[in-house]
Amino acid sequence: GDYEGCNAGAAACEACFPEAQCDLDGLCVQCAIAAPCFDSVGYCSYDEESKLWSGDYEECNGGAVACVECFPDAQCDETCAACAAAAPCFDGTGYCSFDKESKLWSGDYEGCNAGAAACEACFPEAQCDLDGLCVQCAIAAPCFDSVGYCSYDEESKLWSGDYEECNGGAVACVECFPDAQCDETCAACAAAAPCFDGTGYCSFDKESKLWSGDYEGCN
Repeated sequence: GDYEGCNAGAAACEACFPEAQCDLDGLCVQCAIAAPCFDSVGYCSYDEESKLWSGDYEECNGGAVACVECFPDAQCDETCAACAAAAPCFDGTGYCSFDKESKLWSGDYEGCNAGAAACEACFPEAQCDLDGLCVQCAIAAPCFDSVGYCSYDEESKLWSGDYEECNGGAVACVECFPDAQCDETCAACAAAAPCFDGTGYCSFDKESKLWSGDYEGCN
């Protein structure tokens, strides 16, 4: 791990540090980030003899071995070992796209619907990193504004009309827009959206309240 540099001769100094001991509590706080390396899936990729991980868990070789004592109950679940490829479906971002009721993923993670749900029990610590997700969901804001949300059906979880493009994954962002609601007055203005986008609004004169050029149709 981070202390491999000590192998350049520090062992000869062991007698000079008779009170040396491992602060396991402090170490394990830092090792929390290495938990995936020791769960029922990750541990299947660990070789106790070489003390190395292989396959999708090679990144654990960046120092996780120093955390072995923090996970005394770590063991490989052969059933879960077959679920290693499903790990991205249960990481902080992927799990945000998972609907616990229907057991289906949406948006960029629809590929997980090919069987990953059967692996849910192998990832007991899976949780949605809402902060990270919402940063990515900023681009979906128009789907949840007072106009866009009027085109959203909460039962089918689908958008219609001019907002059908939102069906490309915006549903995974619902939790990032808790205050989303439909303004019926604005709903009637949905067709006028192009007049107020980044290009259309540049052709709008706030004093005369008129558009010019390619956007004269907005008048």
